[in-house]
Amino acid sequence: MKKIFFLAFLLPGTLLSAADFSAEVRPDAKYRVVLTAPAPPEWQIRFTDADGNIPLGGILSSRGERYRGAEKNTYVREFYTPHFAKKATLRTKDKVENVRFEAVGDSKYLNLNPEFRLGSENYSGYARTTQSVIRKGADGNYLEVSDSRYGMTLTDPVPVTPGRTYRVSLRREGPGVPKKNSGVYIRFLDKTGNVLDNQRNYWKQSFTFYSNWKNDFPASKQFTAPPSAAFLECLLLDGKFAAFYLTEEKKRGEAR
Repeated sequence: MKKIFFLAFLLPGTLLSAADFSAEVRPDAKYRVVLTAPAPPEWQIRFTDADGNIPLGGILSSRGERYRGAEKNTYVREFYTPHFAKKATLRTKDKVENVRFEAVGDSKYLNLNPEFRLGSENYSGYARTTQSVIRKGADGNYLEVSDSRYGMTLTDPVPVTPGRTYRVSLRREGPGVPKKNSGVYIRFLDKTGNVLDNQRNYWKQSFTFYSNWKNDFPASKQFTAPPSAAFLECLLLDGKFAAFYLTEEKKRGEAR
């Protein structure tokens, strides 16, 4: 199976022609685009290299319904820039205003929105969701993934380095002990978004979040990025998650 990096609900470029907004960006960095619009917009972010080309995997597409900000008619989308990115261009089908690109500060967590802080209607950091919802709980927002056959949430691709070790950690939401285990599946992608190794092995790189683990205990598992790995994706199944973290394990002597 092949997957193009940042390709989610790709909209034909001919449909997005109302306006373009560009900004210079750094490669392999975390950014946020903020805009206002009278109605949920559709847009693409196009990443160009030093020669002005859009390499394979250079388009990120979004629909505004899932990226509402705290203020009325404000839309927010966070993202990682690809390794070749020199410029990011926002292309919209609808009229938008107050567009700005912002560099997001460093975080000890590599994944976007690890504690679902952007709001119950905001999935920024997650490329695809099915029968899932972000709800507001007593201690903050949490992700609820239906325990049906089709319930799932897929994270955005997160930059990784071959040979480095990464820890996936989760924390449950709600009182008591859940009755069902939750599943987390890991896969690594190369720079063009192709899945490394046989797709069947993707299902072997799993992490079971057992139902008898306490809700406030951050259960975790380590994974090492194989050669040619450029990105990591996580698929979450079945359960209510108060937080989802991805961190890089530092080697001895490295600053944390």
